[in-house]
Amino acid sequence: MAIEKKTQITIDVNLDENNIPEKMQWTAPDGGISKMDTKAMLLSFWDAEQQETLKMDLWVKDMPMDQMQLFFSSDFDVSKRYLFQSYAR
Repeated sequence: MAIEKKTQITIDVNLDENNIPEKMQWTAPDGGISKMDTKAMLLSFWDAEQQETLKMDLWVKDMPMDQMQLFFSSDFDVSKRYLFQSYAR
C-alpha cells in the first residue's frame, strides 16, 4: 500500500533550568491548529515488536491540581468509552 499523504503534529515544550515544562504548544496544520497552548498532554505509542506501550506524559508546573485531576479522569473516561465501543463491534 503506497503512502498517499504525510503530515506532522508538532509539540513545542519550553523548559525551565531544571528541565521542568513551563509552557507547551502544539501545531497540527491539517487540523487547523497553530501554536495552541496546552497545560498537559498524554502521548502513547504501541511497540508491536516488544508488545509494550511507550508513554510520555507532560504537564506544566503551574497546572492547578484540580485541573490535573479533571484532565486525567476525563482522559480515562474517554478511553474507557472507546474501548467498550470497540468490543461492542
